Amino acid sequence: MLKIAFLFLVTTNVYHESHWRDFWRGNEQRYSVYVHSKAQAQLGDFFSQYKLPFSMPTTWANTILAQVAMLQAALKDPDNQKFVYVSESTLPLQDFDYVYDVLMQDDRSFFDYNVNPHSDPSNCLYKRRSLDKIAPEFRYKNWQWVVLNRKHAQMMAQDKQILPIVATYEADNELYAATFLAAHGLLDEICKLDTCYVNWNRRNPPGAARPTPYIYTDFRDQESLNCMVQMIRKRFLFARKFSEFVDLAPLDPYLDYRRVLIYGI
Repeated sequence: MLKIAFLFLVTTNVYHESHWRDFWRGNEQRYSVYVHSKAQAQLGDFFSQYKLPFSMPTTWANTILAQVAMLQAALKDPDNQKFVYVSESTLPLQDFDYVYDVLMQDDRSFFDYNVNPHSDPSNCLYKRRSLDKIAPEFRYKNWQWVVLNRKHAQMMAQDKQILPIVATYEADNELYAATFLAAHGLLDEICKLDTCYVNWNRRNPPGAARPTPYIYTDFRDQESLNCMVQMIRKRFLFARKFSEFVDLAPLDPYLDYRRVLIYGI
């Protein structure tokens, strides 16, 4: 049976393990899991069985070499047809059947992309993210948490031209996928749909080192709960960033894969 490969890129552990287990429950033949973690990370019992036998150096700005290495590992299973990158703070918002149907009924890869804004010399990040070593017409930017089809995954796993160049820039994980496919004339094989919701509209507490997506720490906060319920109803497949310690009980009644198990409805 064709499978979705979930590629976890984590620094510590995968948060909210029980939610992922409930999401996958009963679908063991339709998914596979791969975890790339920092060498010192302590994975829980469930996810430790999926830890890859290598750990490549990564930083917040440079992860693409590790991500492509994950593709190389996941491609060894011929049943893996879609490859979904997720972080430790990600949660599924829909049940597995819905996610499977959405991703498998369309042969394309899934992610949004735009012309790389950092290619403009007036941009403050030009020196670090310009992709000035790439032909101007191929310079694109995308969200890091892309969904790839098998064709694109295989091409990236074999790439020895674009990857070494992009990996020299900051935020390589946001510059590679669309740039690589543009260079091969394949942008029309991408469904421009973000499957993973992030909230840039709320500010994190003062003192954050840099702008980051809002971190959900308390679902007793009605604004946080309302926002996530709205994203569930908009049919986002996943969302991030959920704090490791956030109590998800207020959200559970809105998650189909939890509501059935906990409430029987």
